[in-house]
Amino acid sequence: MCYCPVDRDIFEGECLKVGLKLDEQCMLHKQCTGTQNSGVCKADQTDKWELICQCKTGYIRLKDSCVQAKKRLYETCEINDQCNWASGKEVCTDIREGKLCMCKKGYIADKESLKCRKANQEKNNRCQINEQCNGTENANTCRLVGDTGRCSCNDGFDWIDGYCLKIGRKLFQKCSNNHQCNGTDNARNCTDTPVDNDKVCFCENGYLDFKGSCIEGASNL
Repeated sequence: MCYCPVDRDIFEGECLKVGLKLDEQCMLHKQCTGTQNSGVCKADQTDKWELICQCKTGYIRLKDSCVQAKKRLYETCEINDQCNWASGKEVCTDIREGKLCMCKKGYIADKESLKCRKANQEKNNRCQINEQCNGTENANTCRLVGDTGRCSCNDGFDWIDGYCLKIGRKLFQKCSNNHQCNGTDNARNCTDTPVDNDKVCFCENGYLDFKGSCIEGASNL
């Protein structure tokens, strides 16, 4: 009985070489067993007529080996191409003694969806998570406006003259705009004081302060 040589095996009636590595010529997938996670015999991208061993689906080439592609955030990696397959916002980053897929500069991780979201979003910019909204002071909340998330002023703040300012300011508390002074009835008057050029909420005309309240009184007192 005739047998194939040691480095060959019979495929479809022929003795073909087995254990082929990346870039070696082949005829069948089963020949490409010399490189882990290769196993694919297909046309060379530079020479469409030549069949060579290549990495199988889900793996990409790293020098003379095939490494897993389509890595998610926080998974181990060796090169950027393993991480940035989906959006191009991920990079393979040195973390202590290893490497992990992480968001590149200017993006922040959405830990629930494991996606990279654009950071430093300003008031009214689109958002999916609160952590994106750090481009405008005191506008760090992503709220649903219609059917779209928008960076909005935090609870207890309102958009006043181009800023997210603290509202609910009470009598004699610091302020910069009348609209902030809605914490005490009839004290919607942000007034200059002689102390450090600060402004404070003060009783409106026709009202006097009495034990933390503004009561109606003579306007010229």
